[in-house]
Amino acid sequence: MSKIAHIIALRSAPIAMSIGLGFGIRPFDEAADAAVFDNHNVWVGPRGHLDKKGEEDTDFVQPIPYIVVRDGDKLLSYIRGSDGGESRLHNNSSVGIGGHVDAMDAIYNKDGMIDLRKTLSVSAIREICEELGIDLPDDVLEQHPDLLEWTSLIQSQAKPVDSVHIGLVCEIDLKILRSFAPEFNFETAIANAEYLTPAELIERDARQGDERVEMETWTGLVVNQMLQPEPA
Repeated sequence: MSKIAHIIALRSAPIAMSIGLGFGIRPFDEAADAAVFDNHNVWVGPRGHLDKKGEEDTDFVQPIPYIVVRDGDKLLSYIRGSDGGESRLHNNSSVGIGGHVDAMDAIYNKDGMIDLRKTLSVSAIREICEELGIDLPDDVLEQHPDLLEWTSLIQSQAKPVDSVHIGLVCEIDLKILRSFAPEFNFETAIANAEYLTPAELIERDARQGDERVEMETWTGLVVNQMLQPEPA
C-alpha cells in the first residue's frame, strides 16, 4: 500500500477512556467491542501522515485485522519479507494475516457514516485473499457467519510501530480456507511459510545470535496468550 493512500483510523481518546491503551492483549469482550466499534470515532487520512502523527502524539490509532490461521495446535507462521508494506517489521516472524483498512474498504450505513464493523470484515476478507493468494466467494460470510469472530484486542506501546496501531485478532480454521482453495499462492511479502506450535515459535525467538527468529510484538502477545492456562 502506498504511504499516501487513505486509510481508516480511530480517535484514541475515547478508547483510552473506555478500556485504556498500552494494555498488550486483552479479550475482545463487550467493553472492547463498544470501544472499537463506535462509528463516531472513525477518521480517514493519508497513511504517512497518520503514521508520523501517531508517533508524535496519540490522537489516532489505526485498526488492523490480525487473522491467525490454525491447523490443529499449529499456526500458519511466516517471515515478513522486504516487499511488505511496514518496513519496521521486516524479517520478523508473524502469525498474523492482515493490514491497514483502506478507505476503499469502507461500508456506509444509512446515515452516511462508515460502519466500522462491516468495513473491518471487508478489509479482513480482502487481506486474506491478497496475502494467501486465494479467492473467497462474495457470500463467504453468509456461508460461515462465525468466520470473523474477534477474540482478542491488541494495543502495545513497546515500539513506535506498535503504538500507532490497534489489532483485532481472529482465529480461522485452515480447513475452512482449504474448502475454497486447496493451495495458497502467498504474496511475495510472505516468506518461508510453515505451520508451527506456539511453543516452537517462542523457542525460536529465545535462541541466541543468528539462529534467533524474532517474533513481532503482536505475534509474541498472541502465542504467549495461547499458552496461558484456561481460567478455572
